[in-house]
Amino acid sequence: MHTSLILLMLIVVDVSSFLCVTCSLITNNCYKLLENQNVTKNKVVRDAIFQILGVMVKRFNHTIGLSIVLLALTYNIG
Repeated sequence: MHTSLILLMLIVVDVSSFLCVTCSLITNNCYKLLENQNVTKNKVVRDAIFQILGVMVKRFNHTIGLSIVLLALTYNIG
């Protein structure tokens, strides 16, 4: 392989792992905010959190993670 192709492959792998870590950080912070009842009382903030999570589900396939967290939150509240 040419060195430029190897370099390009390394860049693609690095960017995809960066995106994965970034998405996890964002979703984990959203989940923590949802656990705080003082934060979720504010409708604007709550809607913004769910919009962010909706993007994560749609673009980065976070469906299972979101389902588990929402189920756990529902179980803890009820």
